Amino acid sequence: GPAALGFLDAPFAPLYVLIAFMLHPALGGMTVIGGVILVTLAVLNERSTRAKSQAAITATGSAYAAQEAAAQNAEIVKALGMRGALRERQLSDRRKGLGLAGQAQFTGGRYSALTKFTRLFLQSAALGLGAYLAVNREISAGAIIAASILMSRALQPVEQVVGSWGTVIQARG
Repeated sequence: GPAALGFLDAPFAPLYVLIAFMLHPALGGMTVIGGVILVTLAVLNERSTRAKSQAAITATGSAYAAQEAAAQNAEIVKALGMRGALRERQLSDRRKGLGLAGQAQFTGGRYSALTKFTRLFLQSAALGLGAYLAVNREISAGAIIAASILMSRALQPVEQVVGSWGTVIQARG
C-alpha cells in the first residue's frame, strides 16, 4: 500500500534534498524546513492516534473473545434463555470498538489532510521562491520547475506514510 511505498521512497529523499541545495541554498533550506514540518506533523499524528487506536483494538478483541465464549456455550445460553441479552451485549461491545476506531481514523484523517495541504503549499512556495530567484538571475528558468519537483519528491514519502498511518498502526497492532 501507500505506506510501504512511502517507506521505500524515503531513502531517496536525502538525494532530492542534496540536489535542491545544489540548485540554490534557499531551495534546499526550504525543502529541509518543509521536511521538518511534515515529520513534526507525523509525530503529532502518532501521539494523538496511538491511544485511540490501541483502545479500539482492545475493545474489538474483547468483543470477539466474548462472542467466541458465548458460541462455545451455545447450548447453555439457549437453555437459560440468554440469547437476546448476549446478542445485545455483543452489539454494544462491537459498537464501542467501531466508535473508538472511527475516532482514531478521524483524528488521523485530519492530520493526513493537514499534511497534504502543507506539502502542496510548500510545493507552491518552492515555485514562488524559484521564480523570485530566477527574476534575480540566481537560478535559471528551468530550475523553477526542478525546484518544485524536487521538493515534491523529497516530501512525498512523509505524506504517504502519514496518509496511511492507520494502516501502519493496525499492522503494528
